[in-house]
Amino acid sequence: MEGRFVGFFFILTFIQSSSAFKQRQKVDDGPCLEDVSRFYYNTFTQKCEPFSYGGCDGNANNFRSLMECRKTCDSIPTVPVICRDGLEKGTGNTSFTRYYYDARQKTCKQFEYTGRGGNNNNFVSIDDCMSVCAKPNKPRKASRRIFRKRVE
Repeated sequence: MEGRFVGFFFILTFIQSSSAFKQRQKVDDGPCLEDVSRFYYNTFTQKCEPFSYGGCDGNANNFRSLMECRKTCDSIPTVPVICRDGLEKGTGNTSFTRYYYDARQKTCKQFEYTGRGGNNNNFVSIDDCMSVCAKPNKPRKASRRIFRKRVE
């Protein structure tokens, strides 16, 4: 019985993570030359946006309607805007130890801030960085469904 539960849990986790991975792919219009209106999940803006699909190939981040995109992607946890800014050390001449959130590696990292300029992804302590960025916000809509593979 325990083995069945572990197997089921593994399959459930794999299905959910592979679905989230597909929506984290960049938009791909494919090599064909048709002009088909579609929607994709933009990982930077964390919203579904329109694009022109070429009609063949591409990837799974490709939805026939805005509603289909939202139904699939609204359960993806969001990260605050300041945490999506890249590392900017600034333009000053001093050196302060600070922390920024590396969105690709999903962790806070240390850097040397120069004291002038930069962006808001700049925290005095690793605890501040982790509390703001490392805990993604709850999904916009609660969802218990398991994503099913879409048939194009």
